[in-house]
Amino acid sequence: VARSGLVSAKVRLPTFHDVLTHPYGHVTLAKVAVLLAIAGVGLWQRRAAMPALERGERRVFLRVAWIEILLFAAAIGIAVALARSAAPAGKTEGDDLATAMLGFPMPPPMTAVELVWGWLPDPLLFVTPLAAAGCYLAGVWRLARRGDAWPAYRTVCFLVGCAVVLLATVSGMARYGPVLFSMHMTQHLLLAMVAPIFLVLAAPFTLALRVLRKSPDPAWPGPREWLLAFLHSRYAKVITHPVVALCLYALSMYAVYFTSFFQIALRSHAAHLFMTFHFVASGFLFFWLVLGIDPGPRRRLAPPLRILLLLISMALHAFLGVAIMQSTSLLAPGWFSVLPRDWGPSPLEDQRIAGGIAWSFGEIPGLFITIMLVREWIAADKREQRRLDRAAERAETEGIEDAHIAYNRMLAQLAEEERRLRENRPASHT
Repeated sequence: VARSGLVSAKVRLPTFHDVLTHPYGHVTLAKVAVLLAIAGVGLWQRRAAMPALERGERRVFLRVAWIEILLFAAAIGIAVALARSAAPAGKTEGDDLATAMLGFPMPPPMTAVELVWGWLPDPLLFVTPLAAAGCYLAGVWRLARRGDAWPAYRTVCFLVGCAVVLLATVSGMARYGPVLFSMHMTQHLLLAMVAPIFLVLAAPFTLALRVLRKSPDPAWPGPREWLLAFLHSRYAKVITHPVVALCLYALSMYAVYFTSFFQIALRSHAAHLFMTFHFVASGFLFFWLVLGIDPGPRRRLAPPLRILLLLISMALHAFLGVAIMQSTSLLAPGWFSVLPRDWGPSPLEDQRIAGGIAWSFGEIPGLFITIMLVREWIAADKREQRRLDRAAERAETEGIEDAHIAYNRMLAQLAEEERRLRENRPASHT
């Protein structure tokens, strides 16, 4: 594998200057670093983990195994980025600037037909939502075989969420996303606001905890134990703090669009994958905190606090859209001003359209969740009132004084004593 990779890099990067200056060379260096790290971990496993396993110490082996899994996952992601990145060498006469920048020819003017049929499959982005949907359906099937019920609407919500991620990342939107800022903003809203809501409503953590079996050996924790460890970890407690979750969800959007990262994500497929993951993960984290269906490391926030948190995020998102609309300078100018697109609105006009989409359409999911939270708040108040009424009826039946009546009587007695003291105070002076 290493030899074939070196030969491929030599063909596509003929000079050392290309390795140091071209984005394809940077991704290649990252892959080399991960490959060396895998080799080092393999040596660590041979010299430390295997002897420890023979002595019955399994923690060292598990630690090394998890590090290897993470490194191999990083290697797969970098390989996907290399496959989608344009190399400085190997161009033909038919290549143009658009192909060199996009990795595919400039698409025709955007139409509904092109969006529906002009898919741009990405191996990682295509397989991930399908695999997630398959795992969820397998969990529901296992519950059904066990005779346990699982709400059908939750299954539908998870499938809808996966479908939204799939459409936003590999459909025709993926082909027009790097060409039109307005289409990129639509992808952003789908990934950060629409898909996470459906995924959170599906309660995937609850399903996993009900389906996954406990490990028979405490020394070998299984997936259920790892999930519980994450949910009760200090890291999970930090990221689920309302202020932290709000910053990761809402304020990070300003860091994406008003810094050079947006242009980097347009040029680098690895940065684009990171941005896609961040949109989905930060949206899931925020709505996990707001909706509060799955178990978490913190107590569930009261409905008024969750509504306040949601309204703040909506205000920040609306202000982002207004700021993009009113901006007189082009965001990611090194990309949109250079990309040879001879159809559609101008880059600055398209940027204003993107801001309008963020300002208008971005508020619709927030209003939907606000209505849900208000209804939940009203239902919780009704449940509490019914509980108090039942307690009062039970106290009256059993001859026990109601707590509210006792409290009011105590306040009346205190007021009466204070009145008597005020009346007797002049007499004591005389």
